[in-house]
Amino acid sequence: MESSLEIVFLFVFLFTLGEVFLSYKFVGWYFKFGIPVSFYTTKILYPLKQVPTQKEIQDSILDSKYVGIDVRKINENTFAFRESYSFSSNKKWALKEGYTQVIRGNLYFDIENNVVGMKALVNWYAISILVFFALLGFTVEPAIGFFAAIWILFDISIYSTQIERYRHVARMAANIGQKESVA
Repeated sequence: MESSLEIVFLFVFLFTLGEVFLSYKFVGWYFKFGIPVSFYTTKILYPLKQVPTQKEIQDSILDSKYVGIDVRKINENTFAFRESYSFSSNKKWALKEGYTQVIRGNLYFDIENNVVGMKALVNWYAISILVFFALLGFTVEPAIGFFAAIWILFDISIYSTQIERYRHVARMAANIGQKESVA
């Protein structure tokens, strides 16, 4: 039984590494598909003539209290974003404050309707680790199920924090035109 659990653990480990790579490289399809855990839309307060640039969005986030988020454009009106891994805002290597990446996000602009939307998707590795703990609890030691319960509480707390952070990203993106309108 232990050898089959070792294989499952190896699979979960390799799966996690693969997902980290896809997230780190901002692979477009990875940020488009997944299990949605949150949708959020907000009105653009100062109508925009065009979709903001990646730099404008990144700068609006850097001006806020949530500095640990990276943004990349994946098509003409959609941006992928996630918690930063380890680069500081000036791109020098530095450990960055942030949360474990259990969610990745899409930010989309509907200029015609003056709306910014955010869709948060679950990272698969968090689910695979939970399944691994559950398998351990059912097959090896029932007390390990306790760790699965702790993992669920840990995930829920991080999900709720990241969802609020990602909603804040959408709100900041909706305010991008404010500086241009005031000037």
